[in-house]
Amino acid sequence: MIEKNFEPAGQTKIDPRFEIEIEIENEKKELILSERKPNKEQQFNIAFAFKDGSFDSDSFFLPKEEKQKSIEEISEEEIKEHFLNRLTKGEITDEHFKKLIQEIETPFQNEKRLPRLYENIILDRQIKDIIFEIILKDDMRKEKMKETQEKSPDVFDSLITQESIEFLFETYPNPIIFEEKLENYLSLFWEEIEKKQSAGKKQDYQISLIKLKKIIYGKQQEYWNQIKLLKKEAKKKNNKDK
Repeated sequence: MIEKNFEPAGQTKIDPRFEIEIEIENEKKELILSERKPNKEQQFNIAFAFKDGSFDSDSFFLPKEEKQKSIEEISEEEIKEHFLNRLTKGEITDEHFKKLIQEIETPFQNEKRLPRLYENIILDRQIKDIIFEIILKDDMRKEKMKETQEKSPDVFDSLITQESIEFLFETYPNPIIFEEKLENYLSLFWEEIEKKQSAGKKQDYQISLIKLKKIIYGKQQEYWNQIKLLKKEAKKKNNKDK
């Protein structure tokens, strides 16, 4: 007699290969959302740091309870509204935001996190492709990489080293400076990916870029994402008020 194994009601076995694909797709969604989803607490921290005029580091790092005590008669929404109004008037600019961002520690400043940081980059081919394209824009690094490539023409991995990653961070010490250069540096790269491969592959690379920024800049990138959302909100508000 042949025994039949029945799955318990409501349970279905999932092929492990599909589980991996689902995990990858979920990671992609999370990375995309990280740039688009408002974080109320971080946005309040940003607005609060500018409540008395220019950026105030002490106000930014003040514990949440202390922030709330200092504005008992003013709501968080009023603080944000005042900040958005100043943003639309041009009283707060990216130069002010650079000061805020630079107050936040990056993964590069934490030696204990560095081995994991390098590993996350070195093991991702698409991220290495992006770093390669960016580094090629620097003439000195370009020559050095050409010399390495001549010695090891078939070893792409030898071109993207720990030194290359450190150079990237030293050249672009915060996400604002990094993104200012990206559009110009990668525009042709995106076109080539889409032309030679597909629009889907281009999107995969763009998601890898989001991942790279998160790996390198950590909380700095999170706050820069929220600043960009606040700038969009201020612009929308300004257009509505006209």
